[in-house]
Amino acid sequence: MIEITLERIRLAVIIGVYPHEKVEPQPLFVTVSLVLDSDRSAQTDNLTDTCDYDQVVECIDAVAALKPFELIESFANEVKVRVEALAHVASASVLIEKPNAVPRAEMTKVKVS
Repeated sequence: MIEITLERIRLAVIIGVYPHEKVEPQPLFVTVSLVLDSDRSAQTDNLTDTCDYDQVVECIDAVAALKPFELIESFANEVKVRVEALAHVASASVLIEKPNAVPRAEMTKVKVS
């Protein structure tokens, strides 16, 4: 089994329930952990036998451009669904971090797995 993690991919997204969050892009950090469907790539050293990391980032960017989101949970779930559709991905978990989403909390985190 091979697990790959892309940690704290930075982006700005229209996300939130408050009026100011619906106008100004909010910073998010996205961490995606993938479990591959085989360990073949470890033996072949060939990109076609694994998940292309750039495609994972493209999935995240596509979700960010899809629509304004109100909930971190729905954003995370949409990323998970798209990443799990990529070649060689057996499963994925997605952690979203949103700074200053809650007063006095440095970071709000939502994980979908």
